[in-house]
Amino acid sequence: MTDPTGLILEPPPDGRVPQIGASEAMDTAWKEVVEATNQLAILALFPKEEQFKVDTLVWLIRYEGYCAVPVAPPRADSVQTCYEQLYFTLINADTGDFIVSWTRAP
Repeated sequence: MTDPTGLILEPPPDGRVPQIGASEAMDTAWKEVVEATNQLAILALFPKEEQFKVDTLVWLIRYEGYCAVPVAPPRADSVQTCYEQLYFTLINADTGDFIVSWTRAP
């Protein structure tokens, strides 16, 4: 699985059990204060690279229905709108630590 940001995740190895469950990972991810209509936790492997010295089991939390408000302030005569985007958070599946969050248009 490759995200447009270049992040590459692989399926988890057979028999590899995370120390942190999906519910706990989603609870940690919600601390990022993401308001969305739906969330899904996907177990994946973040391959060894610059950030990690070993392959790291992660929970990819995918949020749907995230409303991104434009950065520029609205004009006085305009209605503020939001743009629906996908929002993702990676949580270390063995420690429960937050790794990174990002957004992208669906």
